[in-house]
Amino acid sequence: MSRIGWILTALICVLLVVGWYFLSFQPTSEEIETVRAETESTLSQAAQERARAEELRAVRQSAPEAEARLAAGQALIPEDAAVPALFRQLQQAADDAGVRLNTLSPSQPSAETRNEQELAVIGVSMSITGSFFQVVDLARRIEDPQLTPRALRWSSATMRPSEYPELSVTFSGQVFARSVDELPTLEVEEEEEPAEDEADPDGPADPDDDDVDLEVEP
Repeated sequence: MSRIGWILTALICVLLVVGWYFLSFQPTSEEIETVRAETESTLSQAAQERARAEELRAVRQSAPEAEARLAAGQALIPEDAAVPALFRQLQQAADDAGVRLNTLSPSQPSAETRNEQELAVIGVSMSITGSFFQVVDLARRIEDPQLTPRALRWSSATMRPSEYPELSVTFSGQVFARSVDELPTLEVEEEEEPAEDEADPDGPADPDDDDVDLEVEP
């Protein structure tokens, strides 16, 4: 083959290689880059989803503890006044401490703002009778949320001697609620006494009644 033939053959091979590059290899390379970018994006999203799954798994595992804390918080400061439950808790604490609960009275709630949240403050007055150690035990039980869940803030206590070894103690304090609603008032209707001139329809028992037998033993 002559020199010109070799040159033409080389040019044809170069043209074929250039044509193959532009027609086949270059599009394939661009597709590979696109697929690689999509793969990296998918892997990144998968890593984010795995991290989120781990967070959700941790939340699920800590859900019972969170629910317990929420229930404890709701018991400390309930939604409403829950005065009957408060009375039961204080009566139970008094019984467990061995003191005698004489009086227990709440006041109407008043609004108070704490940490930018409005709370209802209900005054509570409680009068008890017991020995010194029983009174101390009652105070401990009231302050322990495991024994008395409702949050109470005692502001004053008055103590005076009673029959030895007992003391008469009056506590004054406050409990809290999340809604400011007035406490219901109880209306007691007075019973009408029967008129004196009205005779009893049944009447007194007749001692001479034949149906009544009285036996007297000597």
